[in-house]
Amino acid sequence: MMKQAYSRRTFLQKYIYVSTMFLSGGLMLSRCNQRKTSQQEEKPTVAADACTDFSGVSEKDMQARQKLGYVKDSPMSDMQCSNCNLWLPLLLV
Repeated sequence: MMKQAYSRRTFLQKYIYVSTMFLSGGLMLSRCNQRKTSQQEEKPTVAADACTDFSGVSEKDMQARQKLGYVKDSPMSDMQCSNCNLWLPLLLV
């Protein structure tokens, strides 16, 4: 039997070709799936005031808010959410 000698160049060419085909195929499949889901998705409705909408808050969290003494309006007028470094504004998508 004759041993077939493969060159490094041939190996790299085949490797790059197969890798490119694999990655581009995966990219095409992911893009097709994304179009179907984006058409079917409904845009989430954003409340006018996120501070008063508690629809996404569980009963346990509501009880914790009451125990911690959360109030609607701050007793100190200069204490605003926008003044706090931890506050993140609501991003409208």
